[in-house]
Amino acid sequence: MDGLWCKEKRTIVLTSLRPAGRQTFTCAHEIGHSYFEHGSRVDELLEYAISNTFQPEEYLANELAAHLLMPLYGVSQAMQARNWNPSTLTAVRVYSLASHFGVSYRALLNHLYYAFQMIERRRFEELSRTSPKMIRSMFCPNVTAGHLVIVDELWLHRPVDLEVGDLMISPQGTDIDTTLLERVPCQSTFGFAACARSTGIGHLFRRDGSQLLLRVLPKEFEGFAKYRFPDQNNVYISS
Repeated sequence: MDGLWCKEKRTIVLTSLRPAGRQTFTCAHEIGHSYFEHGSRVDELLEYAISNTFQPEEYLANELAAHLLMPLYGVSQAMQARNWNPSTLTAVRVYSLASHFGVSYRALLNHLYYAFQMIERRRFEELSRTSPKMIRSMFCPNVTAGHLVIVDELWLHRPVDLEVGDLMISPQGTDIDTTLLERVPCQSTFGFAACARSTGIGHLFRRDGSQLLLRVLPKEFEGFAKYRFPDQNNVYISS
């Protein structure tokens, strides 16, 4: 199971066993079922992939999720701000954008190809051969970790959310909260890598004097979403 929408109780249930990006997409998908007043259902999602069987309600929920999380204007602006051309996107750049929008590599790649038609089929197939695990191994080949989040210099105005065991890559010159994060070997020219070691609320301090809120969740958290951050459940805004 990826997610469940219970119409009678107006409740969404998500599995904590999926990667963070997939949980995000599943949640948006179930919000789609809620918004369109669909009946209760249990979903196993393909993250905006093409299915052999057309189910109108599932398609509608997927479309809402994809455009809610990855709107055309937002994706276009994110690439323009980084001076990236869709026709020359690399796997690492797609992954970085996916981190920026809080979705999975596959969800963003499919959205760029199927919905926006920003990339040609040949490049789509080439990028499809790369997996998140391959990118993580390329950056930190000797580190065992969970999800990887790339936090670049244009990550603004929202927290960096990790689970215990997740990796974060951030530009050189960023100061980290060592009570929550521990530096690990990294072969990326983009920046340095750190692994989330304990739960809590902290900050990332950047070279320009700004800071980002850092929130580390327990691994495979079970419970109500509002209790997933053990110290300050309502903290959200980054300065």
